[in-house]
This record gives sequence, C-alpha cells and structure tokens, in this order.
Amino acid sequence: MLFTFISLGFYVAFSLGIIRSISAEIQAEMPNVIKIGLLLLGILVLLYIVKELKKIKTHHSDYKPVIRKKELLTVVAVIGGAYLTFAFNHIVGMGDVLAASLIGLIAAWTIKNYALPIYCDTFIGMVCDQIYSNPFAIGFASIITGVLYVISSHIFAGWGGKAGFLAFIGTYTTSLFINQSFHFVEPLSFRMYIYVFLTVILAGVSTFTIHTMINRVDVVSASALIGLLVAFFSSDSSHVIVFAAFCGTFTGMTSKELFTNKSDIIIASFLTAFLFVFSFSLFEGVGGKLGSLAFIASISTGGLKHLFSFLKRHPLLVRTNEYFKAKFD
Repeated sequence: MLFTFISLGFYVAFSLGIIRSISAEIQAEMPNVIKIGLLLLGILVLLYIVKELKKIKTHHSDYKPVIRKKELLTVVAVIGGAYLTFAFNHIVGMGDVLAASLIGLIAAWTIKNYALPIYCDTFIGMVCDQIYSNPFAIGFASIITGVLYVISSHIFAGWGGKAGFLAFIGTYTTSLFINQSFHFVEPLSFRMYIYVFLTVILAGVSTFTIHTMINRVDVVSASALIGLLVAFFSSDSSHVIVFAAFCGTFTGMTSKELFTNKSDIIIASFLTAFLFVFSFSLFEGVGGKLGSLAFIASISTGGLKHLFSFLKRHPLLVRTNEYFKAKFD
C-alpha cells in the first residue's frame, strides 16, 4: 500500500499543481468566471480522487508491486519509446505529433502488450531539445515515468491522458533535478479559442467513438491514427490546431466503462479544451503536457458524475423529488 499512496500523492500534487499554475497565470487578465471554473475543476478532481482512494482501500488494500519480467520490460519499453520519439522528432525533423503518433501506431500494430507504455514515453520524446539537450535527462525522465507507470497501473485505470500525465511527472521532476527552467510563450490569441474548442471536442469524440465502436481498434491506435492524420495533412505540423487535436485524442482514450453516456466524452473534451486554452503559455516544451490536461479534464468529469450520483441518492433530494412527483401527478 505504501507505493500506492506514494504514486497517488504524485497524482494529487501534480493535478492540483497544474490547475494552480493556470489560475496564477491568468489571475490578472481573465474574468472571475474563468477563475471560478478552475476552482470548481479542482474540487471535482479532489472528489474523484477521494472516490479512487475508497476504491483502493476496498479492492487494492493488499496490492504489492512485484518486479517481474513484464514490469522490467514495461520500463524498458517506456525508455525506448522516449529516445526513439526524441530522435524522430529532433534528429529526423519529423515533428512532435507526427513522431509520437507514428511510433504509437507502429507499437499498437506490432507489440500490442507494450503499446501503451511505449506510447506513454513518446510524450517524453516530444520535449524541447533545448531544455533536454542532455540524453541522460531523457533517460532519467523515462525511468521515473516507467516506475510510476508500473506501481500505479492499478489506479486511475482506463482514464484518458493518464500516460501523458505520467510523462509530465517524469519530465517536470527531471527538470527540477537538472535545474532547467521551462519556456513561456504568449497566451493563445482570443480568435483561436473557438477553433481550439471545436477541434478538441471533435478529436475527443472521434477517438472515443473509434475505439468503443470498432472492436479491433484499441485506444492507442485510435489516438495515434487521428494524431497522425491531422499532423500529416496539416500544412504546418507545429500549428496549434494540430496539438489541440492530439490533446483531444487523449481524452477520447477513456474507456467506455467510465464514460457510459455520450455526454460524458463531450463534457470531458470541453474541459480539455478549456484547460488547453488557458494553459497555452505554460510548460512549453514539457513532454506530457497535453496528456496531463486530458487526464485532469477526464477525472474531473468523473468527479462530476460522482457528485450527480451522490445528489440523486441523497435522502433530502429523493424526498423532494417524490414530493413534486406526487404533487404534479
């Protein structure tokens, strides 16, 4: 249980830390409704984390991580995915999204058992080469991510963006060790907001539909395929819309057991777009940023579902509902 709580602590700290960073960045310029929205998002994240904690105590109280061949190969797959993507991205000049998508798709079609960990660390390979110019930094970030991937495999299972979130933890933690600061860019232009929202929602819904409706297509293939197509056919593979679409695909990787209604993926994709827009100037060049936004949006949607479920079962609301039904019937 110790390792479970340590990994859970990383999830809590980084989820709330990202939301806090976004809130601090927009504090001076944005209206209060945006700040309130971020506050509510943080509360929903905490609500779902509390639910996850209860599930851990009930179903995983005796969980003990075991170092076996599969776990070691998972960490190796994570490291290999990072270096390969970094090489394709910066040495070959393929570009972030195209490199990650191509490697993810190849992994999904060849070594399916390790496709997700490989896809996880393709996001580390997307890091800026000026920040992570030292190849050992990539390896260090990959090891952190790989270890967290293994010891937290039983928690937050099935949520979109989890792999990218772990990559973000790995790259961010590594930056602290190597004392390397991140880049900051200008905030996203207001005229791009509507395009980003539409792109993220369309990509999220499309990815979710593909892997839930077509049995032979797994979540990695669905996400990577859309990312590959968008990047390949775009006149500029580094355009914000390409990254917005890729970000949306991570939300769409959420399993159908967690998103049981069509409205769930739409809400989660909307929240992903919201976070994408207002975090645009932050964490530039950090691997896993897009996935971390998708993960926060996804579990906050889970928190919203949990809240609605609780309210429906609350005795006061049940009695109120029965009263109005009797009155109007």
